[in-house]
Amino acid sequence: MAPCFEGRFKFMSEIFPSDFNSLTLSRLIFTAGHVAQWQVIHLETCVARELKRRREAAAEEGERSGGKRGKTPSSSSARKTPRHTPGKTPGKKATGSSPSLEEEMGLIGATAEDVEGDMIKRVCEVDVGSTGLLSRFEPLIVSVVANPSQYRCPVLQTSAVLALSKYMMISHQLCEKYLQLLFTVLEKSADMAVRANTIVAAGDLAFRYPNLTEPWTPHLYARLQDPAPLVRKNTIIVLTHLILNDMIKVKGQISEMALVLEDKDESIAANARFFFSQLAKKGNDIYNVLPNIISHLSDPQRLVPREKFRNITRFLFSFVQKDKHCESLVEKICHRFRATGSEQQWRDLAHCLTQINFNDRCVRKLQDNFTCYQDKLVDRDVYTSFTSVTNKAKKFAKPETKALITELEEMMKTAQQKGLEELEAEKKARRSGRKRRMGETRLSHHLQYHYLGRKLKRLQRKHPNNSDSRLQPKEGLRK
Repeated sequence: MAPCFEGRFKFMSEIFPSDFNSLTLSRLIFTAGHVAQWQVIHLETCVARELKRRREAAAEEGERSGGKRGKTPSSSSARKTPRHTPGKTPGKKATGSSPSLEEEMGLIGATAEDVEGDMIKRVCEVDVGSTGLLSRFEPLIVSVVANPSQYRCPVLQTSAVLALSKYMMISHQLCEKYLQLLFTVLEKSADMAVRANTIVAAGDLAFRYPNLTEPWTPHLYARLQDPAPLVRKNTIIVLTHLILNDMIKVKGQISEMALVLEDKDESIAANARFFFSQLAKKGNDIYNVLPNIISHLSDPQRLVPREKFRNITRFLFSFVQKDKHCESLVEKICHRFRATGSEQQWRDLAHCLTQINFNDRCVRKLQDNFTCYQDKLVDRDVYTSFTSVTNKAKKFAKPETKALITELEEMMKTAQQKGLEELEAEKKARRSGRKRRMGETRLSHHLQYHYLGRKLKRLQRKHPNNSDSRLQPKEGLRK
């Protein structure tokens, strides 16, 4: 982005006097951005309200004038039977006195509102953003934002980024033009204040232009792992506002929000708990994203500590109360055992099962999907978690379900014993294979010594008077 504006603003000394410091320039840039923001607010509130008032006043005046013209001089003429006029269909009113289809459907007012909205957008794009006085400051603001190494003053950088975000609120074209630059600053800026302000500005843009900012949503979630607490706090507040107002769809990145539940800063963790408690009130959103959260947090590449994972899942499973949701989660978690390859993943999934309120159908799901996890029961932690599940299910189970649980426990014990036996046999085979390889290595060394000894003897017979020490057999070879 920077080379596009180098030709117009190479050096500040060419535009401003030598004593023009960064603080004064930052005030100028901040003023330009602030005026641009309030121009948009004035157009979309005050001007739009005035246009609506005038339209409604004109409609009322038209109704009053139409009512006066429609009155008849006497009541007797209103009772006369209408005559058939040639060229007109009987039973139909004249075109002038009948309401049009647009009036009956209520489209005239809607069309007028659309025209007014388009006019305000056009004024913002052309008169404010392209040809107005404020457009003269646009290259200067972009030059400062795109060249932080040249303009190193933190106050100037903060003012420029805020002004750029306010300019982007003017029109769809400006937002699309500088969106990449704004998110580059959000990701790479070394100044904590710049990142904290930029995440707030990005949230405002996502609320105003959701379709434009939707591809950049992962960059918003990435700031939840920012080293600065202020940036993380602003990010959780912005994402809470956008998600709860349906401006951002709840997708796989929601696992980043779950990680914030264990943030070192207690105020940030409290904001995350508030977000999930409000999300739970909206319907089945937490249930829908919970399998995805478990999959992401249990990924070995994420290296989420065991205690942190268990605290997060314990909090999230507290919002799953419906029986059908519990049954579905049991089945999904059991199937996920097939896709896991590490012991830590087995333990995490088994722990998730302990957080579900088991009913009779959940027990049946657990038994029906026994083949998904039977080979994982050899791990002691996994077996302990499943034992905890069956013990908890027994407390409130019906007699026939208790018999089913007892059968499941026997299957679990058999699978664990079989797995331990196979593991022991594998260890023995590994030890015997190691011994065999060691014996083969010793034999090969012995054969090498024997071959070299015979070769030296042949050389000594050919050269009996040679006193070269290299032809004398070594002590090890004599043996």
